[in-house]
Amino acid sequence: MKLDADRIKRLSSRSLAFLVPMLVRFIPEFMAWPYPIGFDTLIYADVILRGTYLKMGVAQLLKSTSLFYIFSSSVNIVFGNPILTLKFLAPMLFGLLCGSIYIYCRKALGWGLWKALAASLLTGTYFVSLRISWEMQRQILGFTFLFIALTAFRVRNVKWGMFATALSGFLTAWSHELAAVLFFAIMASHVIVRRGLLSKSLISLAAAPALLLFVYQRYNPTVGVLQIPSESFASASWICSASFILGFLLYLFLPLLPVALLGAFYFRGLDVWVWTATCLLFTCWPIFLPENSVVLWFRWAILLVYPVIFFAVDGLEKLWMWGGKHSWKLSVGRFSALFILLVNVALSSCYLAMPPEHQIEYFGEWNNYKQYIQTSMLQNTVSLADTQSVVEALRWIDERLAGNGVVLVLHEAIDCWAQIIVKNVKHVGVREADLSSQVRENAAARLISLADENCKNGSQVYTVWWVDGKGWYGMSQLPPLFSEVKRFGNIAVFKYQQET
Repeated sequence: MKLDADRIKRLSSRSLAFLVPMLVRFIPEFMAWPYPIGFDTLIYADVILRGTYLKMGVAQLLKSTSLFYIFSSSVNIVFGNPILTLKFLAPMLFGLLCGSIYIYCRKALGWGLWKALAASLLTGTYFVSLRISWEMQRQILGFTFLFIALTAFRVRNVKWGMFATALSGFLTAWSHELAAVLFFAIMASHVIVRRGLLSKSLISLAAAPALLLFVYQRYNPTVGVLQIPSESFASASWICSASFILGFLLYLFLPLLPVALLGAFYFRGLDVWVWTATCLLFTCWPIFLPENSVVLWFRWAILLVYPVIFFAVDGLEKLWMWGGKHSWKLSVGRFSALFILLVNVALSSCYLAMPPEHQIEYFGEWNNYKQYIQTSMLQNTVSLADTQSVVEALRWIDERLAGNGVVLVLHEAIDCWAQIIVKNVKHVGVREADLSSQVRENAAARLISLADENCKNGSQVYTVWWVDGKGWYGMSQLPPLFSEVKRFGNIAVFKYQQET
């Protein structure tokens, strides 16, 4: 009977590790119905709609991190609607990631059922982890395979363990670049610390397929070199860069910081410490080498969420058990642990279910990093409250302005929707200012420049934006050269009038 009870407990905890995060992630999808949430989600939808990756050969598919596109495009054959496909896949993938974290905690870290379940559930509810799941589905898939690879690495049967590590490592590299870099860093650390030539050779052999794929992806045969992308980090000074980046780290993890620091003091897992060091290195890189910075440093900062959660769970356990036989200390420790958890549940609930227009201060007024941590999950490239208006405006343009020498010049937030909706009118997008830099560019000036260029070529130029100063992305309203033509709620169609 005891064996059956233990088996039921194990099965229940595994099921909860997958189901609870999946159901939590379904909440904003349900509230946003029938519209998608997430910025990149619309880009994915456009790729799926075109079916590009189902037409490529194997060599082309392996040349990029295309596994999510292949997978989602295949699933879309069943659903027949890319937005519906993504609304289904996002919670499922998030549940699988949290389930893989549970198994990793059990097999690699040696944690008990409830402690491993706590790590999975905290991952499934912490706002930084939810922000990743809001739009970064390629990344979610890559890190699911990464945790599977790090778990397979601990399989006792060496032959099967190395094979499973090699396969899941290859799928990691095929899914996402940042996951691949972390896989290489962690495997390299094990090569360094392991004793014996055979052990080092087996680990290197397990990492080889992923490394070969990564080299193939980065190799440019035209110039004959490996291309490692870099960019410039614009900032007023070294001090401004440091305060901006370190402030972002503090903002991300402040709700968990006390217990994370406590847990980090006791934590001994090599994988997690290497993960932490790698992310901190690339996050802080722009402070020291701003002219040759890593691409998207802020994503490395966000990826610290998984080590921080492991540290936090360890810290919560220590706090829960604090005091030993002293009942008053035990009570204080447990009260503190419960208080920290309740604060995080409250924050996550607001992030999940409150619209950006009515968000609490932590995600609204106190959030100086809205380009990285959006105010709410209830938005895509625009607020859900304005999504229907954007769709109606673009459909009006596609039906009324086709064939009249019209060019749509659109901020990329609107152009993402135009890629899906507008078929009969030419449209060009103005990219949002470089996310990696602290200094923001003038989007309005770039919009005018592109509109003016098309006007000189004899085109009638239109755009779509908010009215009455309600605009997003640092452009509350359009310059006066744009005159309103047709209004749809808070959104309007504007025509560009070139200066004479």
